[in-house]
Amino acid sequence: MKKSVEANNQTLPSAIDIMPFLKKKKLQEHLSSAIAFQKKGMVVDAVREWKDAITIDKNDMDSHLSIALAYLDMGDTKKARRHFEIILKNRPLDFDILGYMGILCFETGDYRKAIKYFEKVLTMKPDDKEILLFVSEAFQALDMVQEAMQMADKALRLYPRDADVIIRKALLFDLYGDFHRAISILKESLTFNPFHGFTHYTLGTIYLEHDWLDFAINSLKKASTYLLEPSEAIVKLSAALYCRGESEEATKRLQDILAINPECSSASLLLINNYIVEEKLDEAEELLNGLIGRDRFKTSHTYAMLGIIYYKRGDVTGDLKKFRKSASFFKKALKLDPKSIALKINVARAMLYSGSSEAALLKVEDFIKQHPAQPQFYFLLGDIYQSLGLLKYAEDSRKFAELLGRTQDY
Repeated sequence: MKKSVEANNQTLPSAIDIMPFLKKKKLQEHLSSAIAFQKKGMVVDAVREWKDAITIDKNDMDSHLSIALAYLDMGDTKKARRHFEIILKNRPLDFDILGYMGILCFETGDYRKAIKYFEKVLTMKPDDKEILLFVSEAFQALDMVQEAMQMADKALRLYPRDADVIIRKALLFDLYGDFHRAISILKESLTFNPFHGFTHYTLGTIYLEHDWLDFAINSLKKASTYLLEPSEAIVKLSAALYCRGESEEATKRLQDILAINPECSSASLLLINNYIVEEKLDEAEELLNGLIGRDRFKTSHTYAMLGIIYYKRGDVTGDLKKFRKSASFFKKALKLDPKSIALKINVARAMLYSGSSEAALLKVEDFIKQHPAQPQFYFLLGDIYQSLGLLKYAEDSRKFAELLGRTQDY
C-alpha cells in the first residue's frame, strides 16, 4: 500500500514544473483577449491586455509593438515612443522600428533626429521610397534646400514614374520659386497616370496659390472625381470658386461635404470664413461654437474668428457690449498665439471701441515696448489719443507711424 502511494506521488508534477505551462497559458489568454478587443475597436482594453502580457514576459516585443502602434493611433506619441525605444534596445537593426522612430520624431518636429533614424534605415534599404520622401521633407523643414532636392532626385531616379515622388519634386520646385517646372512635371505625370487624384489635387493647389483660378478649378474638379476621399479637394475647389466670385456654388459644395462628413474641419473653417465675409454672422457663430465644443478646435484661429464676429456686430449696432465680448475672444486667441501682432492690434482696437480708451492705451503702450518698430501700433495709438481728446498727441503718433513705415520701405 505504501509503495503504491509513493508511486502515485512520483507521477504528480511539482509547482515548479507546472509554472512555465501556467505562465504560457495566462500569456496566451491576455494576447487572445487583446486581439479580440482590438477587433471590436476597444483599443484601451486591448492595450491593458498587452501590458498584462508584458508583466508575464517582459521580452514579449510583439506586445510592445502592438502597444506602440495603438498609442500612435490614439495620438499619444510620447507613450508610443517609449515602447518603440524598448523594442529598439532589443532589436537595434530592425528597420521597421527605426522607421517608426523616424516618423515619430518627424511628426513631433525633431527633424534632425528623424533624419538620423531614416538614414539608418537607408543603409539597409537604400531604395525605400517612403523613407527617401520623408528625408526630403525633413530637410525641407530644416530649410536645407539642396539636401531636400537631392533626396527627391534620388527617389525620382529610382521611381521615375511614381506619382508620389513626382508630387514631392513638384512641391519643392514650387516652394523654391520654379512654378513653371512644378506645373510641367505634374502635367507630364498625368500623361501616363491620368486618373491619379492626388496629382490633380496638387496641380490645382499650386494653380490656386498663384491665382490661376480657371486652371485650379479644372484640376480640383478632376481631383474631387478621382480621389476616394474627396473632401479636401472639394474644400480647395470651393476656395477657388469663392475667389472667382461664385460664392453660392462654393457654399453649396461646402454644405454638401458637411452634410456627409460633419467632422471635416477644413470645410467648416472655410464656410465660417465666408459666412463672416458675407455678413452671415449667426450662421458663422453657430458653426464656430460647434467646432469649439471639441477641444482640438479651441485654437487661436477659432477664437479670433469669434472676436471678428462680435466686432462686426458691434460695428453695425454700436453696442459696446459686443466690442467687449470681441476683446475677450481676441484675448483668448492671443493667449494661445502670444506673438501675433494682428491679434494684439485687434485686442486693443476692440477695447478702444468698447469705451475703454484708457485700458486700450495701456495695452498699446505695452505692445509698443515689445514691438517698438511696428507702425500699426502708432496708428492705433493715434486713434486712442484722439478718443481721449489729445489731438496733438494723436497727430504726432500718426506722423511717426508714417515715418516709420517709409523707413521700413527702404
